[in-house]
Amino acid sequence: MQNWTELTIEEARQMYGKLGYNIEDTPPLKGGFKQVFRAIYQDKLVALKVLHNLEDSLYKRAQREVDLMMEIDSPYIAKVYDYNFGSPGLKGFIAEEYISGSSLDKTMESPVPFDETDCQQCVVFHQ
Repeated sequence: MQNWTELTIEEARQMYGKLGYNIEDTPPLKGGFKQVFRAIYQDKLVALKVLHNLEDSLYKRAQREVDLMMEIDSPYIAKVYDYNFGSPGLKGFIAEEYISGSSLDKTMESPVPFDETDCQQCVVFHQ
């Protein structure tokens, strides 16, 4: 995969502000092919996932993620509010419900084991 240039908060504001996103001053989180900014959109706190290098396989993966998320109505899955994968002058993005707390990666690294309630919730969700 090619390296990509991270957006600064100011660049994100310029790029997505015209679409109604008010990017907060919180530093973005970084993933394999995206940055995640906290933003206000239509009076809601959202996670604005800015996608980089949407090559064919990553584009399909992102589209599949959005399609699935829009079909599921669950308190355990973030709701998708908006997305765009191909406007000129705009990096692809997914705007979804902001869920506070630590990431799954951080939770899995934690030395504290899951308790019985956590395990029961996972089983219920999986069913």
